[in-house]
Amino acid sequence: MFTYADFFNNIMHMEVRIKNYGNRIDAEVDKALLESHEIKCFIMSDDAGGMRPDLMMSSGGVWILVDKNDAEAALKLLEKK
Repeated sequence: MFTYADFFNNIMHMEVRIKNYGNRIDAEVDKALLESHEIKCFIMSDDAGGMRPDLMMSSGGVWILVDKNDAEAALKLLEKK
């Protein structure tokens, strides 16, 4: 089971925002691609847990975050897509 401690420890290492999206679905597709290449990533958005997608527009949308050591490889993968 994924705990809050796991979440907190993982996000503390996700230092680089590599791409911005207008919706969560597109971000989830790219997250799956990165994870299939063993690049750990995290989606960040301010949409009240999906209940208020309208909030994303005022907060900058949806972001994928990766560890700074994986940023270059992640960007290359997303550019090939």
